[in-house]
Order: sequence, then structure tokens, then C-alpha cells
Amino acid sequence: MTLILPDTSSAVVSDLRQLLGSAKVQNDFPTLTAYAVDASIYRMTPQAVVLVESEDDIDKVVRFAVSRGIPLTPRAAGTNLTGSAIGSGIILDVSKMNRILEVNEQERWARVQPGIVLAELNKQLSRRSLLFGPDPSSGDILRYGAAAARLD
Repeated sequence: MTLILPDTSSAVVSDLRQLLGSAKVQNDFPTLTAYAVDASIYRMTPQAVVLVESEDDIDKVVRFAVSRGIPLTPRAAGTNLTGSAIGSGIILDVSKMNRILEVNEQERWARVQPGIVLAELNKQLSRRSLLFGPDPSSGDILRYGAAAARLD
């Protein structure tokens, strides 16, 4: 006798769409294929991709994932070299949350949303003669992309 397990991914997507709206929840083949990889050598296809736009969206998705026991993987630019931006459950894409919320020049700190790319942060901070010092391998991803486009 063959055991047939239910396809829970379609129920997950349906429930997420009811919670957040259909535009924020993606599970089509091209999207899942794109989010199955990052800059690493690893590949893992998620059940759904949620394009969050606010802290409220994040709260709803986290509560949903916890209540269902579904793995949740936050992701922004997908430049991770260790496979940390891929997962088998829900990908929480925060790339639309990419603003600088506050800069305190005197105390030399900034409050930002999780999707901001380091190159963009430093571009905006440079107008105030400030720089965020850490330089991860993905820090210049936007500049390298623009340079490559000019060379082609």
C-alpha cells in the first residue's frame, strides 16, 4: 500500500493569501525557482515567497509560520554565500523594506529597514560625510552590477 501525503504547500499559500493578499504571496514556478538559490552553491525550493512591505506583514507571517511549524527564512538581496537566504518553507522577502528611517549624526548611528543594501546605505550616508564601516562581501553588489552593465 502506498502512503499518499497531502500537498500542504497549496494550503499554506492559500492561507497566506487570505492573511496578506494575493499580490504579496508568490508560488509560481519561476518565482520559486529564483528563490531556490542565492549567491551560494546550494539549492532548496521553498513552499512560498512572501513579499513583505511592513512590520505588520512580518508579524503576521512569523505568527503564521510558528503556528504551523513551517520553517521561515528571511531574505533581502540574496547575496549570501553560505545558503542562508534559501529554505524549504516560507521565504520572507524584505527587499521592499529598504529605507533609512533615522540618522543621528551626533551619536553616529542610523536606524534602517532590513532590506537596505549596504552600498545604498553608504551612498545616502556619504551626503552627511558618514560611512557604515563593516564591509561584507555583498557590500558593493549594486556598484558591481552597474559596472558590469557598463562594460557589456
